[in-house]
Amino acid sequence: MSKGSSSSLATSTSRGEAPLSPDERRNDSRISQALRTLATFASFAMFFTGSILLGLLFVPVFLPLVLFNVKRYRALCTAFVARGYGAFLYWMKFIRLITYEMPVPPPGLEGRPYVVVANHPTMIDVPFMLHSFPRLTSMVKWEWYNFGPFALVLRSTNYIPADGAPAKDGDETSTPALDRMVAHVQAGHPLVCFPEGSRSLRHGLRRFRRGPFETAVRAKVPIVSVFVDVNRPILDRTHHFWQVPEGKAHFRFEVREVIETDPARGGIDDAELLRTRVRDDLAECWAGCLQRREALRLAESAGA
Repeated sequence: MSKGSSSSLATSTSRGEAPLSPDERRNDSRISQALRTLATFASFAMFFTGSILLGLLFVPVFLPLVLFNVKRYRALCTAFVARGYGAFLYWMKFIRLITYEMPVPPPGLEGRPYVVVANHPTMIDVPFMLHSFPRLTSMVKWEWYNFGPFALVLRSTNYIPADGAPAKDGDETSTPALDRMVAHVQAGHPLVCFPEGSRSLRHGLRRFRRGPFETAVRAKVPIVSVFVDVNRPILDRTHHFWQVPEGKAHFRFEVREVIETDPARGGIDDAELLRTRVRDDLAECWAGCLQRREALRLAESAGA
């Protein structure tokens, strides 16, 4: 039973009226679902519109503010976009689409570059990460990085394009994504990667790609393994943004471990070993998440 129908039933009973019939409860649920779908559509419309507006404002406002220092300009834009992600997530919480426990960066990494790796159950995992981890950057599909309205904001940040981007020396041949990631991290930028390469499957995690782990090993920076736990299917690979659950989805983020890769710090410099270790751990966490989802579904079905 949806929250909306529960409230209606409780109100009817407290007034001494007859409880709602099953048909009435279903109608109430449909109305509630329609409002949630409309709210989701409005949220993403605000997200994309806001991104375009930021891109139009960055150059004329922020570039003079930092005295035309491009490095400081990119850092400022990256931080501003991260705050914007936080506002977007708070809005989704305010309109009761989601609840969340924000990721908490582990201590000891202040001022250091590192690679965050995580499972990828939903479309909005990235905003959570980029908002919560200071200076964190990500890779962006070349199609988005080169798409007019969004290129304005993406090219103003420290985000980097994925495969398909031309080399920085002007050569039209593609620079391998791995080389770009290593150079980016070595330059001091923390980077978030989702080794599955796409959103997680409903029944388990995809195969982890080796790239993020090879990046950390070659750059000799720590790997921060994060598990993304969502109690309901929402914005995943099998759901469009308008297909939202009846109840609020709750997001929880758990830093599983920080793994050094620099041998001088006693780290592990075997990318394949790291890939297997992190995937096995996150796969076990994901299996537990799926069990909790099913238990929640059964409990709600029994309550309906």
